[in-house]
Amino acid sequence: MLPGVIAATATGLLLWTFVILPLWRRRSPSYVVLLETIIVGAIVSTAALVVLGPMPQTCRPGFPASRSISKAIVAWIRFSRT
Repeated sequence: MLPGVIAATATGLLLWTFVILPLWRRRSPSYVVLLETIIVGAIVSTAALVVLGPMPQTCRPGFPASRSISKAIVAWIRFSRT
């Protein structure tokens, strides 16, 4: 979980440093900043798809208790539907 938080923080800082801040310094309209952010998001998601592949993979849970919690949630959902 921590590597994901670090990767997301680094991506946000890179986006701020190289995309948003230069546009704000040039006093670009807000729709340009929004459009550029959407474009960078599309590029990053496509790059992640190319690097990681199209097949989703799961990791083992980080906490041992998460299995019992997920089983309890599934049981509660099944019980509430009946």
